[in-house]
Amino acid sequence: MTPTAPPDATPRPRRRARTAAVSARSLRRAGIAVATMATLCLTAYIGEYASLAKASHESARLRSELRRARQENSNLHARVEVLERPERIDHLARAMSMEQRNDADYATLAPKPAPPARAPERPVLAGFFGLGK
Repeated sequence: MTPTAPPDATPRPRRRARTAAVSARSLRRAGIAVATMATLCLTAYIGEYASLAKASHESARLRSELRRARQENSNLHARVEVLERPERIDHLARAMSMEQRNDADYATLAPKPAPPARAPERPVLAGFFGLGK
């Protein structure tokens, strides 16, 4: 069955096909949206890469500083070992006219005497009135 227009109705003008115009506008909007999203993603990626590079440089600097501190610590331990050698200490003591004592003198200390025991307490008022004598 084909639709027919009523006899008294005037035919409506045909609409022009807008599919090509809508399609071009939609493509342009989609292209702008894709370009914007790509720019945002690229900007975020570059920002993250920059912060990662900064952290990497900081990490390398701290590792170098730690290596230097460990080397200095090792050098100081070696120097302490050299300075604490008994032969060196004996030599320096002799140079300052010190003598080594082989026997040890000990002093014994007498214990401190215990404090005297306290007298039994008497009432305070008894001493005031002369009754506690």
